[in-house]
Amino acid sequence: MNLYIWASCFTLTLTGVYCALVRLFHMCRPYDKYRHYFYPSRKTVTILFLLPLLQIPYLMHPESVDAWLLEKCLIVMCAPAFGAIALRSFFHGDLQKWLRKTSWIILLPALLIIFLIIHGSNGGNKLEPHENLIITLSLILSSIIAGNLIAVFVKMMKIIKRMSREEYSNEEDFPARFGFITANISVSLWVLAIIVILVDNQIFAAACSNIVTVILFVLLIAILHPQLAKCALIEDRMVRIIEEKRKESLTTLEEEHEKHVSDIPSQVKKDIEGKIRKLVIDGKLYLNPNFNKTELVTLVGTNRTYLSEVLRDSFGSFYSFINKLRIEYAAEYSREHPTATNSEIAAQSGFGSVRTYTRIRSLYNNGEL
Repeated sequence: MNLYIWASCFTLTLTGVYCALVRLFHMCRPYDKYRHYFYPSRKTVTILFLLPLLQIPYLMHPESVDAWLLEKCLIVMCAPAFGAIALRSFFHGDLQKWLRKTSWIILLPALLIIFLIIHGSNGGNKLEPHENLIITLSLILSSIIAGNLIAVFVKMMKIIKRMSREEYSNEEDFPARFGFITANISVSLWVLAIIVILVDNQIFAAACSNIVTVILFVLLIAILHPQLAKCALIEDRMVRIIEEKRKESLTTLEEEHEKHVSDIPSQVKKDIEGKIRKLVIDGKLYLNPNFNKTELVTLVGTNRTYLSEVLRDSFGSFYSFINKLRIEYAAEYSREHPTATNSEIAAQSGFGSVRTYTRIRSLYNNGEL
């Protein structure tokens, strides 16, 4: 049994180090050309993958009460912290500012973990009389961190909704699923860690370590491939995205000024509307599954403020406008090709997946799009 416990702990530690090294040094081509854009949280996630190293005292002294106490408290505090920091780094990009604001949330658990590592490294049982107090404290701290994870998740949801509905025409272009998976894994690990504390059994904890080992590999595979675009279109799209970001930064002051302008001149508004109809409807740009608002701004030759107002007044949201055209085209394509599968219809109509096509069709039929 002791060998099984040691082997599980060692495998998890080794896996964490391996995943950290792969995450730090491996980047898929051609994404590595713009690593700061396609891998925004690479260094942060590398550090998070190294967290299993903190259980080395338990690996050295599995029979020690102090080391076992460290093992129980470690995951229950690190799991929600992993999710909160990873999501904040990937979706918000202001990790350092956020860490400064919430430093007390990280500092208190860190001090407790350092305290436990020091005692656990000695392999003694000095903390046994205070075990219940330390467990209670770790649960309180982990609950605070979990609350912060939920707050980050809620903010992430707002960003996903805004970006996928206002900037993109296909949900697949924005890494919503990646965010959901990361958040769900963090919460699941947190719950699992609480169960380990309640069961207070080293064999059960070793089995859970094996589960975490598998999860680390799954996470590594999920994040190695960038979540921002499809591989088949990436090389052209990557350059375009970077150029779009540069143009946006150059026109920031101009757009800030235009936000204060209450009305668009009627002729300008009419011209923009005409260009949108010609480009999007007549030119069938909606059939491009990666078509986004930034691209439309460039093609129309206006700014985002004017374009957004014309879209809102004449067509609805960008997301609804494009997907209504797609679903109408899909209906026409279906009539002309009665033997076509949903997969074929979705691909021909500009949808990123059959799932999105089916969902948009349902919203359209119910008048909710």
